[in-house]
Amino acid sequence: MDQLKYSSIAADDGSGDNDCVLPQKVERKKKRKKNNVLSQAEKQMEIELRNIKTASDIEVDGKEVSSTRKSSFHKSKQKSREVKVETALVTKESQPAQLCYDKIIGIFIHRSECLQVDPLIRHPLVKVHLLNAATGSYLKKSNFGRSVSFYDENQEVDYILPLMTEMFDYKERRSIVPFWEELLVFNEDFEYILRDDSPVLILFEVLDFVNFTVASSNYRKLGSEGGWHHIAWAFLKPVGANSALNTEKQLRLQLYKPQRMHKSRCNSCDVYEWWSGGMWKHYPATLYVTLKGITPPDHLPPALRSRSALQAELSQSPPFSELQQKQSDGDVKSNNENSMVSAQLLPSASTSFPVWSRLPSQSCKIPNCRKLTLPTASRGCFFVKFSNSGLHLACSISTDNKYIITVYSVPDGKEFAQFVGHQGLVYDLQWSPKDTMLLSASADCTACLWDSAAWKSTPMQMLPHPSFVYCAQFHPGNSSVLVTGCSDHVVRVWKRPYKSLQFELVQELEGHTGFVSAVSVSCNNVLYSGDSVGRILEWTGSKLKSKERGSQWKLKRNIDIRELRDTIVNRLQIHPGGQRLLIHARDSQLRMLDIATASVIQWFNGALNHRLQTSACLSPCGGLVFAGSEDGTIHVWNADTGEQLAIYSELQFQRPASGVDYHPFEHMVAFASYGNSAHIVVCEHGKLDSGKDIGLQMLVQQDVALHSTTGDFTDSCLMSSTPFHSRLSSLKDEKKLVPVNDSELGIFQGLPLAADTNGFSLSPNSTNVPSPWKENGSETSKERLASIIEKMDQVLSRTPKRSQKS
Repeated sequence: MDQLKYSSIAADDGSGDNDCVLPQKVERKKKRKKNNVLSQAEKQMEIELRNIKTASDIEVDGKEVSSTRKSSFHKSKQKSREVKVETALVTKESQPAQLCYDKIIGIFIHRSECLQVDPLIRHPLVKVHLLNAATGSYLKKSNFGRSVSFYDENQEVDYILPLMTEMFDYKERRSIVPFWEELLVFNEDFEYILRDDSPVLILFEVLDFVNFTVASSNYRKLGSEGGWHHIAWAFLKPVGANSALNTEKQLRLQLYKPQRMHKSRCNSCDVYEWWSGGMWKHYPATLYVTLKGITPPDHLPPALRSRSALQAELSQSPPFSELQQKQSDGDVKSNNENSMVSAQLLPSASTSFPVWSRLPSQSCKIPNCRKLTLPTASRGCFFVKFSNSGLHLACSISTDNKYIITVYSVPDGKEFAQFVGHQGLVYDLQWSPKDTMLLSASADCTACLWDSAAWKSTPMQMLPHPSFVYCAQFHPGNSSVLVTGCSDHVVRVWKRPYKSLQFELVQELEGHTGFVSAVSVSCNNVLYSGDSVGRILEWTGSKLKSKERGSQWKLKRNIDIRELRDTIVNRLQIHPGGQRLLIHARDSQLRMLDIATASVIQWFNGALNHRLQTSACLSPCGGLVFAGSEDGTIHVWNADTGEQLAIYSELQFQRPASGVDYHPFEHMVAFASYGNSAHIVVCEHGKLDSGKDIGLQMLVQQDVALHSTTGDFTDSCLMSSTPFHSRLSSLKDEKKLVPVNDSELGIFQGLPLAADTNGFSLSPNSTNVPSPWKENGSETSKERLASIIEKMDQVLSRTPKRSQKS
């Protein structure tokens, strides 16, 4: 029948092409139906308008209506009454509940990752828009007479105006990673944006203002928007899929690249066009925000300039003399005004992010003044470790029968949390890459995982071992993988499966002949492990097809260092450059190993260590080496030359200095001692401090480089791939070789190069003999250098070949 119907329609049209005519006719029918529906709706509206007048006397332009028209009109009136009843029921059901304004909207802007390099990005900020997701217009106020965004808001504005954070100045804050930590308050009921009848869309726009030249050139094309440089944008739906609420928790929003800009229009937002268009291009960063309902404060002090719709402005400013008197206090108050409001409205906003003094890529300095003195217990502290964010310091504190992990906040030094659960001495502490977990290795045959996000005092998981656990570390690129070293000569790899909260043992690495005392994992999936007999093994991880098993670790090589045989390895740490490995052994000597050639290139002497497992660390820049000594002192060396730079001798440590760690973002270092109730000492760098209160003895000025030609020549040879002796062949041919003694050759065997102005060595392990590098003429220094190189070649030629084969 349908075919006959369609064929008759085509025949009426008189066209022979049925394929072209049929769709057109169907569309026409649909349009007619729509028009009929619209006409009926218009008629119904007219009927409703007519019913406004009373039914007793109905007059049109002052004349009575005829009886026939009255009867038809009364019929339409009955119908309109039925329609009114139906519409009243619908509106009653759809009418929202009464808003009480007990909680208002609070949007907390935390931080983002490092933004892309752009000369126009110098002081970014975040702008927040509240829109109607269906129409794209700004969200209407629930009460038109209520100020939502600003205190003196124009009462004619019936929608919610956007708000912006303060700018993050790269130069002032000394960081290229923007962190705002600011609360934006919208004086609107929090339940108003969670209703189902009007879906709400929150858009975040990362902006930066440009200079006058760029703004004036963009004004003709973009209007007032030409003064802004659009960096990225993100969006958030308070009510997500399946009616899930994206509130009361910190969220990580993906940023997207901006699109083409147009001239701004009233009550419109360009970001909504980017969102609705669907052409989203990922920006290589994310934005951390929190959306939650906050309780309005009872009273906020008035200010000269209101920062919130809840804050009144002063009606009269104080005298100029009073402002001039309190200029410094006023500046500080204006800078911290928004943070004070945030602290009252949101508990998480009370902790402001500190500003570190060390610039990005700046060389680390030797701390020279006491910053904090943290309490311990009767047995002191064995190990200390700064978190990756630098905001916390974890310390393994011990008494005669209790072993507690105490976390202090940095830089104020307040006790932040305590982790209780170990029954033995805690040897090692490591933070996960995002500081969400803390890993501890203990003598109670367990490695424990602690929740550093919720800060629960009990362990979230205990990893059992058959014997003492001396070391543990997270994979730096994957927090779901960790490695532990045990006294049973086995290295264990643990992995947390996808969508699971528990770690599982996935592999046991065997190959050591002594207890595993040190492990270190690189981002390149390379694992180094050291044991009590001086053996260092290198393992490589190969990815498998199965996602649940992760990587399969295989032994790559055995790094056999002859001078380390039968010596306990305390610590292993990969240099920040990734090409060297710091080895701390229990023979009062530290070594820097070149990973590619498996040869020792630097020795660090001076710190005594024969009995206890003390710590050593590299500074984040890779230029300094810190190590504790059993005589209670701390020694500092230059990581590139092996030169001893300083000694801390008055830290009031009566027992060995067992713990040392350098801050990741500040010129700050923490020291600890185990054996008695010595305090944890945290030192920082001060420009005007001499370091006398901590007994700092500067053997060589840190910022003064060696000016001798030999030092520069040695550094260039170490950085080059050309053999050392081949680069001096011209010197051997041109100059007559001068014999050197064994003390001069000892410089290349690890003796410090530090010397005073008179040419005498200041190292505590060397005698006061004239330095071989202090010569009167440049020719003599070249001759002595060539002699040293030739004697080195003679020593190397006498090395047995069997050691090279092994």
